[in-house]
Amino acid sequence: SYSKCGCVELARQVFDGMHETSLVSWNTMIGLYTRNRRESEALDIFTEMRNEGVEFSEFTISSVLSACGANSNALECKKLHCLSMKTCHDLNLYVG
Repeated sequence: SYSKCGCVELARQVFDGMHETSLVSWNTMIGLYTRNRRESEALDIFTEMRNEGVEFSEFTISSVLSACGANSNALECKKLHCLSMKTCHDLNLYVG
């Protein structure tokens, strides 16, 4: 898959061409951007995901927190931590 080889643009083209996206596809894209040091794009796609009304998981939160931390975005990290507490995702040891 394009995400495993780090082909961010090609993976995004495939993602954008999907008729239906799933939580797994959103998480894959967030993780791909984060792993490739494109943290602001990871945060953007998380925002896009939320705007689409997609429910997130503890895996989503942990990837986005990694992006915030790597981007030294303390305010965004605090917002995400509050969001994880509000949605009880902080009960997961990986997130909390």
